[in-house]
Amino acid sequence: MFRYIIKRIIFSLLTIWLLVTLTFLLMHLMPGDPFISTKAVDPAVREMMFKKYGLDKPLIVQYFIYMGKMLRGDLGVSLHYKGAQVVDRVFDAFPYSFELGLRSLIIGIALGLILGIVAAKRNGKISDGLIMGVAVIGISVPSFIMAALLNYGVGLKFGNFLKDIFGLSRNPIPISGWNSEASKWLPAIALSFGTLASIARLMRASTMDVLNADYIKTAKAKGLSEGQITRHHMMRNAILPIITILGPAAASILTGAFVVESVFAIAGMGKFFVLSIQVLDYPMIIGTTVIYGVLLIVMNTLVDIVYGIVDPRIRLERKGISG
Repeated sequence: MFRYIIKRIIFSLLTIWLLVTLTFLLMHLMPGDPFISTKAVDPAVREMMFKKYGLDKPLIVQYFIYMGKMLRGDLGVSLHYKGAQVVDRVFDAFPYSFELGLRSLIIGIALGLILGIVAAKRNGKISDGLIMGVAVIGISVPSFIMAALLNYGVGLKFGNFLKDIFGLSRNPIPISGWNSEASKWLPAIALSFGTLASIARLMRASTMDVLNADYIKTAKAKGLSEGQITRHHMMRNAILPIITILGPAAASILTGAFVVESVFAIAGMGKFFVLSIQVLDYPMIIGTTVIYGVLLIVMNTLVDIVYGIVDPRIRLERKGISG
């Protein structure tokens, strides 16, 4: 297991290097530059700005300079936010994105597990069909469309309806910002829908397999209650496959946050990333990509290691492979 963990760490570091390299090259090979993207700039001023930010150097030189700085924790200076360090801007926005992602993940996992178990136990009934129907919608509808629908339908229309019905002075459902507890639920729900749907479908299938297992029949024969069987026998086995999709679920939430944060006007990393692309802020784009990439790679590596620890079969397979 130790050798496997070391291999995973080495592979993760190589993946991060490849991610940084590809992002750096793609950004610098894109047409246009950050100093002529919005308005005409005097050629002399443009040349001066290129020298100031080192963009006049050969691409290979820029690459090694950037990699050297990055290894020291310096992601450069933003071209759009004059004089602002990329690291400072990213970590100012990170708490908003982290809280949004954490809320979404908790909602998606908790409701997905519950709905999956309910659907499995009521297999073939109306409630099973309704839950699976919602799951299909959740998987099919992208998070940015779900965000727009919730923002307009629930936040604006239903909120104004409540305002008129109860004679309130303002809409009780915030549709933008991250300033109150109430303003945090709509974006979190919009972002969690895909994860919730995937987990519900997988949990239903896994639970149905477990319910037909011999040890569940034995537990029932011993007279254990449904609650005892669910807590002590079914959950621990049915939940194992769910661990494998936590990495992709986190990835889906992080990438979905790009547009969801923009829809709900949340000053998180996703919103800054979208703005940086619009103005071709190279350091901010690369820096944000690095942070996101590291988070995703670390998450997937941890999930893989945890799954190997939790499931003894995986450990035995890896021992056999390693010799």
